[in-house]
Amino acid sequence: MEYQKEYLYKPKVLVMLLSSLFFAACGAGMAYAALTNDRGLIINGIITLSESGATVFFWVIAAVSAVFVLGGTWGIIVGLTSDRRLTITENGIRAPKSGYSKQYVTINFPDIFKVSMQTMNKQRFITLHHRTGRLSIAQSMLPDKEAFEEVVRIVTQKMKIPTG
Repeated sequence: MEYQKEYLYKPKVLVMLLSSLFFAACGAGMAYAALTNDRGLIINGIITLSESGATVFFWVIAAVSAVFVLGGTWGIIVGLTSDRRLTITENGIRAPKSGYSKQYVTINFPDIFKVSMQTMNKQRFITLHHRTGRLSIAQSMLPDKEAFEEVVRIVTQKMKIPTG
């Protein structure tokens, strides 16, 4: 029987919900600031905005917050409805092309020529560089930290990089 290990690979609903609520509050606060603004704004003592410039600034921050709310809402929907999985077999790895993608990528271990790890704002990623591109796997999309570490361990053990 062939070796196979599977992990759920999707956004965490609670994280998406909390971030959506946070950005909704930020957006509402900035929209209120834009609606009631009656003065200019000085940012870090470097940028000075007039009253109308400050109002535009507040509206832009409110709009960006709304985009983050939409992204978080999409993450909640994907987290609740998807059954995306990362699968490791004896020969390779199969994973969604990105965290929200329905399209899967299959990579044979001998095709991987480099593995890199990145940490950005306490979020860890492993990137598999292979013949036809690269695949990034986010720790936050896997069930837990232990699953991520297991994926990293299995992939690095199974890949065959030519020496010399």
